Amino acid sequence: MAFEEDLSSFVDPVSGFAVNATVGGVSVSGIFDGGYAGNNASAFGVESTSPSFTCEVSKLTGGYDEDTEVVILEGSGAGNYIVRDPEPDGLGMVTLTLSKDE
Repeated sequence: MAFEEDLSSFVDPVSGFAVNATVGGVSVSGIFDGGYAGNNASAFGVESTSPSFTCEVSKLTGGYDEDTEVVILEGSGAGNYIVRDPEPDGLGMVTLTLSKDE
């Protein structure tokens, strides 16, 4: 029998850092990182990271391919996003690199 870890405690919006969202129309909870955009004194003068959402792969029954709609329902990053790069970790979690849906 294969070992399966309960990952729900990592993405619990009540006792952890998770937020509620929908991915492909399916309700899920996960960790939202709003990314960073700044201006530094480097040769190019700009640095940034994209927003991301990390959650359990098993909860994404609606899919999570590129261009899937993600709606962050609460917190400072609440809004509509589009998946740009899904990155499953092979251990049951996936990080969805997002872009703002405008």
